[in-house]
Parts: sequence; C-alpha cells; structure tokens
Amino acid sequence: MNKFSPFANWFGIENISADERTAQIKMTVVDHHLNIYGTGHGGVALSFADHACGALLEKIAKDQFYATVTFNSAFFKPVQLGELIAEATLLNRTKSTAHIEAEVIQNGQLLFKASGSFAIRPMRD
Repeated sequence: MNKFSPFANWFGIENISADERTAQIKMTVVDHHLNIYGTGHGGVALSFADHACGALLEKIAKDQFYATVTFNSAFFKPVQLGELIAEATLLNRTKSTAHIEAEVIQNGQLLFKASGSFAIRPMRD
C-alpha cells in the first residue's frame, strides 16, 4: 500500500485504506506523544492529519514528488491516550496541485480538522 517516512514509522502510523478519493490511517497515542498537561501535543494531530493527506497523495500522485504548501487547521478537542483515526478526502486535483481535507477522530469524536494545498511535480533524478 502506501510508504511512509521514517518520522511516520517512529510516530506509529499505520494504513487502513486508500483509494482515488480518500485515505484512512491510524495510530495509537502513547506517553511520548503527550504535552506537559497530559494530553496529546498539538503537533500530534497536525502531523497525523498531514500524513493522512500524504497517504492519499501516495495513491493519486504515485511516482511523483509531492509536498505540503499550505495547511490550515482547527482544534476542537484534546487528543487523549489511545487510538486515533485520520481520514483524508480529495477536494480537487489538477496536474500540479491537490486540495485535500483531513479529519482526526478519537472514540467517535472529531478532534481536529485541516485542509491543505499540496504541490505535485515530476520526480527529478
């Protein structure tokens, strides 16, 4: 299925599914993901959502270079210990850009939502 960066592997991200419109990933929040208040660091939700977008891009822009250009986000509830699910949905795709929205859910509750623009370019040698 999709490949992940060393950072994503260290983070504990796993694939659930991916097609031409959506991708789902999961991870388990453990102690090293927490902030000093005992909830998930904000970067956990942000990185996790970005990686969901990357899982979708790996499907729709296979064998091409892609990178986040913009990523707008909103936090609704704090991340807790346990399993997180992220789903990325393709909003629009051109030859050189994809617009994707991602949601992070825990125990059936929406914690975080983001939308971004992603550059897609041919791979260089």
